Amino acid sequence: MPPKIPEPTGKARTDLITAYATRTPVIVLAQSHGVSEATMAKWLRSWGATKGPVDSDPAVDREEATRLYKGGTSLSTLMAYYGVTRRRMEILFDAWKTPLRSREEAARAAARARRANQAGAVTEV
Repeated sequence: MPPKIPEPTGKARTDLITAYATRTPVIVLAQSHGVSEATMAKWLRSWGATKGPVDSDPAVDREEATRLYKGGTSLSTLMAYYGVTRRRMEILFDAWKTPLRSREEAARAAARARRANQAGAVTEV
């Protein structure tokens, strides 16, 4: 009989609950932790994990996030600010019909923001 895999705790547990809330299938979570789907489902139930709505997240302010993103703020900056994963931000922007920038567009937007910040710093001196 294979050794029993201990129930995740701490960050691993939080990450599983978040992934489940963002509609990651239980089978995918189970495979990533090397347990059966039934075991993963049992853990998620015991932790009170629920699937959240696809188009909203209490941690992310829709208007502010879209305004900042359209203004040139990078996706990674928004992820850090709101404390959510890249996948969660992508899901939210998709649900909000906000097109995501390509990596090239994101790099150009970041360069524009840096130039604007440098220009602003020079005029304030």
